[in-house]
Amino acid sequence: MQKHLEDIGLDPEFANHSRIRGLSGGQKVKVVIGAAMWNNPHILILDEPTNYLDRDSLGALAGAIKEYEGGVVVISHHSQFTDAICPEKWLVDAGRCTVVGGQAPSTREKETLIQKKNATMTDGMGNVTKIKEKKTVSKIP
Repeated sequence: MQKHLEDIGLDPEFANHSRIRGLSGGQKVKVVIGAAMWNNPHILILDEPTNYLDRDSLGALAGAIKEYEGGVVVISHHSQFTDAICPEKWLVDAGRCTVVGGQAPSTREKETLIQKKNATMTDGMGNVTKIKEKKTVSKIP
């Protein structure tokens, strides 16, 4: 466990001899990221991972995300960080989601999506689930 925490940038003195409540904000973020990565998940969802991290830690996190072989979803207001690591962005504002980038930039540079009214889906067992479908409204050149 000590090696795992060292790999995410938490010094052994803090990893072994400190309570979480005694750690700085940046150190707590590192502990949370380390805990999320402990079981090597297939997908990682990071909500504002840049909070409290210093410049060196931000660079290390960006490098780690680029090398990560699983899927990564990053929710952040830090545009410089997301510009460096995100090939596709979903920009949400006023109930609209604008998709920028992606796998085929020539066919999908920007696409605006909105939520449609609630729909239902019935699975093979007869269970009915309410879902929110997304509908393409317009393509922006």
